[in-house]
Amino acid sequence: MTLIIAGYTAAPVSVEDRLEYYRRLATDKRARGFELAWKPQETLEEVTALAGVLPSEWTLTLNGIPSTFKAWAADHAFGLASPDADGRAAAVQYTRGIADAIARINDLLGREAVSAVEIHAAPGFSSRDIVADAEAFRRSLGDVAEIDFGTTSVLVEHCDAYVPGQTPAKGFLTLDEELDAVRAVAAPHIGSSLNWGRSLIELRDPASIVDHIDRANAAGTLRAFTFSGTAAIATSYDVAWADSHLPLRDPEPGEFGEPASAMTVASVEQAVERLSGLDFIAVKTNWPKTRTDPRERAESVLANFTTVASVVDRAGTAFDSKRGIQV
Repeated sequence: MTLIIAGYTAAPVSVEDRLEYYRRLATDKRARGFELAWKPQETLEEVTALAGVLPSEWTLTLNGIPSTFKAWAADHAFGLASPDADGRAAAVQYTRGIADAIARINDLLGREAVSAVEIHAAPGFSSRDIVADAEAFRRSLGDVAEIDFGTTSVLVEHCDAYVPGQTPAKGFLTLDEELDAVRAVAAPHIGSSLNWGRSLIELRDPASIVDHIDRANAAGTLRAFTFSGTAAIATSYDVAWADSHLPLRDPEPGEFGEPASAMTVASVEQAVERLSGLDFIAVKTNWPKTRTDPRERAESVLANFTTVASVVDRAGTAFDSKRGIQV
């Protein structure tokens, strides 16, 4: 099982600062990869810039939610779960573009560097004019299963499902609908992933996140888990229940925490007890925009990453993956 630093959320804006930031993250002895946001042009440019920083044994994972949102903002019918035929077709074509880019990234790095890409069951977000449909998503996953991703796994990352009376961050399908779709397509390279904060935005109770883990485990599709925080109140990062990737409340050292965060070391421990047989665990935390020093931003991300890594180490359970990398 690989430990991934999902560092893109706290990455500085300038190219020079970003390179310094990632150079510092790459010195961590416990990590074995980066998660990058998938953006059709920018990601290829970023990988080119990072080629001299990325350790040769490290992997990359890609997360498609930023570009999914951008495409949806331009056309509310866009999404793999769209009941609109054109919107669904556009999302399948978008996913085909990711596969093409993965091949280019692997060629650039001279190895099969991209181990996984996370995709999502849009549409939804803040508008309910066109909403996610479970049957449409099953059809899309069937189409995605026919795309050549090489050795890269395709993981359906669960975001908050739409709950009446709650303002959604994503508002996509329910976890059970996504799990059913993954099981129905029955493709060996397609699985599921969970995100602590994105589940909490839906559930609003940290203790309930283990229910999502248990259901994904029972479905036999869970391949990855990301620790990322949110809060029940507004913070300097965003409004209450935003998908703002808050740090832990109590990392070590504590100066790199967020007092309002619902994600604590105890909640990480509770989740880790339920996790085994994963391809990877990622840690995705942000840092206030006003704190621009790339060294400090890297220190904040590493403090949260190493805190979670220590929990995984203490658990000492069966975190073995198909790749045979032992924690």
